[in-house]
Amino acid sequence: MKILKSLRQPINYIFIWFIIWFSITFIAAIFIPEKELTRDTKTILTTVALIITIWIYHLLLKRKSENLASFCKFNKLSFRNVILIIIFSLTFALLKSRLVYIMNTLFYNLNIESHYDQVITRIQNSSNSYLGLFQVIIVFPIFEEILFRGLIFNSIKKHTNLILAIILQALIFSIIHGNITQSIYTFISAIIYVLIYLKTNSIISPILMHIVCNFVGTVGITLLINLPNTVFYFTLYSSIVICIISFIFILKTNKTKFNEM
Repeated sequence: MKILKSLRQPINYIFIWFIIWFSITFIAAIFIPEKELTRDTKTILTTVALIITIWIYHLLLKRKSENLASFCKFNKLSFRNVILIIIFSLTFALLKSRLVYIMNTLFYNLNIESHYDQVITRIQNSSNSYLGLFQVIIVFPIFEEILFRGLIFNSIKKHTNLILAIILQALIFSIIHGNITQSIYTFISAIIYVLIYLKTNSIISPILMHIVCNFVGTVGITLLINLPNTVFYFTLYSSIVICIISFIFILKTNKTKFNEM
């Protein structure tokens, strides 16, 4: 019963998001000619839907005498934390891209359809547009971290224990992405994001991590795959060491305990 109660509000948040997105899409289909619904137009419409959704979340919290910024913990990050998080995120994103490659190869050999090729196509399409890149690298990370770590995680944590809240928010985040490859690495990412969120006591931490990871996944990975094999594998193995060290530094330099937030 506690789990069901803890999921009630997160389901409401996701339902609101889908309703707003569907409404904007439906209105656009009625009033905008199909020829004018270009990739950039769709990007703008999606961004507008996300902004409206955040505004509605703000109003819902305001009705409960709560503030979106305070609820999600938009607290300042020290310069040291910013640098550590960027270093960690760059190496983590590189390792994650390698994990994606391994999973896709495995699924292909096992004749399992992962549908990740559709994700790659969307990423490539976004990379051909400045608006698309801005949405993928900036807009989506901000929205997703406010929703999944700021609202959903904190809502679940009110009704259950910390470990279960961490697992449930990661499950929801992975399921929303819709394909097996993304579900696996987004589950891992969601746990890492929320651990650093808890340790730094600021939603800016996972937002920054998410931005860096999406940057590497869209722009950076193109540069990396063109590196000579020896340089690529040196970068990969070095990233493992740097990723672990930077993560330990983040945990040690922030005194907030996981159960204090």
